[in-house]
Amino acid sequence: CTAIFLGFLLGWKWYAPWLHLPPAHAVDGKEAILIVLGVFLSAIALNGFGDVLAGSQQIAATQWFLILGILAEFAAILWLVGAGRGIRGLAEAYLIRTFVADGLTIWWTWKKLKWLRISPRLVRRDSIRYVLHFGGVVQFQSMLSIFLASVERVAGLILIGAAAAGLLDVAKKWPTSFSTVPMAFFAALLPAASHIDAASDKSDRMHNLRTLYLSSSRYANLCTSAFVALFSFFAAPVLHVWLGAQFPMGQRVIALFVIFNLAMQFHMLTGPGTSMFRGMGTVYEEFTYSIPNLILLAVTLPAARWIEGRWTPYGIGVAVAVATVVSACVLMGRVLFVLHLPLTRFLRVVIVPGLAPYLIAGALAWPVTQLVAMMNRWQGAGVLLAAGMLYTAGAIAVLNRWVLTDAEKQKEI
Repeated sequence: CTAIFLGFLLGWKWYAPWLHLPPAHAVDGKEAILIVLGVFLSAIALNGFGDVLAGSQQIAATQWFLILGILAEFAAILWLVGAGRGIRGLAEAYLIRTFVADGLTIWWTWKKLKWLRISPRLVRRDSIRYVLHFGGVVQFQSMLSIFLASVERVAGLILIGAAAAGLLDVAKKWPTSFSTVPMAFFAALLPAASHIDAASDKSDRMHNLRTLYLSSSRYANLCTSAFVALFSFFAAPVLHVWLGAQFPMGQRVIALFVIFNLAMQFHMLTGPGTSMFRGMGTVYEEFTYSIPNLILLAVTLPAARWIEGRWTPYGIGVAVAVATVVSACVLMGRVLFVLHLPLTRFLRVVIVPGLAPYLIAGALAWPVTQLVAMMNRWQGAGVLLAAGMLYTAGAIAVLNRWVLTDAEKQKEI
């Protein structure tokens, strides 16, 4: 990873023409691209610390560090973008998030896991085959996932320019950040699926896997919809308060924000399926999501270019969202087939309950939007805080009264 980064740094003058950076933003664009590239490469090298903590049942600690990093990033965006640093400020805020989250994770790993040793001398030849086969497939799948998670920004940068990449990054920042909450379920789901797959009697194995998949999908969907509903209906006031009046806030920017939120709802529904496939050792099944996504992108991106008449951030965002939603449905269909699970049961247990938060957020959307539009950023932040508390109370009441079962109400959280 160090060699790749140095290659881009030293060979920038050969790579820069491919990115079509306007002269006025050449310096900002170079810094932003190198920061994002550095963070991506460091994640490949350093994510092992977080994985070790998760495998040692320190999942809560990793989530706390991630949340602290996200809060630091949002505070930095508020400050840096407000100071006029634009796309460079977004990249610098992302770097701050990485330093905070990864730094705390590495520190906690060394502090809690006294047995941890890292040295080339500890590499064993008999582990290479396992690493290259199972680990290689998992790594390749992870690289595809990372690419698909940022494909709209890459496309925007190459096809339009740095401004488009920054706009798409802003539109996807919130849904990407809140997705870390339901993703915490998936870290625990993988070893649970492995245990059921290995320890259950053959007659009970499929029943237990179905139960695990339905419950994990249900909770992940409820958790995700709590955020998606809020940010989808409150998109305009959230962007107004977060970015300020100096940011170009057209209807298409707001629409992109909503579209990325809704696409994230479907993306999070794939998490239980991919985690269970990996826990069961059938890692090749994970390509049921990534390969259709890539194929669909090859269709939706040119279609968006044809419909719009030119490359636009809005067209790229919609194309990526459509590919995400359709490929997510393909994976969920595959999971239902493998687990012999009826679609009607999945819809009843998982999908329908997730609609409840949308009803509450929809009821509050119009008055909140009107109020915030007449206020400055700090007054609007106060209104959003009050509306968020009201929304949370209403959502809890609705879920407790009509959605959660008696057994779920009795569970300790």
